[in-house]
Amino acid sequence: MKSIIIILSFIVVTQTAYADQSVTLEICFEWSLMRNPTYQKSLIEKDLDQPATLAAWGQFMPRIQVGYNLDQSKFYSPSYVNPDGTVATYPRQDSIY
Repeated sequence: MKSIIIILSFIVVTQTAYADQSVTLEICFEWSLMRNPTYQKSLIEKDLDQPATLAAWGQFMPRIQVGYNLDQSKFYSPSYVNPDGTVATYPRQDSIY
């Protein structure tokens, strides 16, 4: 019985404390959105869907690919420049290793 009296007195005190504040339609709408579990779930799903949305937009972006490759052959082909400006190689190929 004592706990019921305490709860009722708490309700009366809180009601009188907020009785002088006016509540507008916008505030009621914001409160209803904050307490609506379906709306809160949709906000969370929207945040989780952000990477998929960015990936979809990325499909329309141009692609740039840069690469570099360095390869070394085991064979050495000596070459020289002739006096007339042409390049000639020796007829033999030596292995470096």
